[in-house]
Amino acid sequence: MVHDAAAISYLPELVDRSLLQQGNARIGGVFAVAGATGNHLGAALAALTGPARALTGDALSYLVSIWCTTRIPFSYGSTGGYSSPIFQTS
Repeated sequence: MVHDAAAISYLPELVDRSLLQQGNARIGGVFAVAGATGNHLGAALAALTGPARALTGDALSYLVSIWCTTRIPFSYGSTGGYSSPIFQTS
């Protein structure tokens, strides 16, 4: 829940204003797919590898998420906000 709120609130800093609606739609789609498939994939992983290894895999997925988040380029611009090259128009 915290990640969802953070992703939605940070999106305007990542995308150009003209692409904000498209970015919100993509985030909504990703959240919907994750919500529909996450529990089933987790259960399948636990059944195939055992609960301890499934929990280890879950912890590793958070580390991958942290790594990906730190790879988002940003800088504090003169406009008073952060800027990023993601989804910006030419």
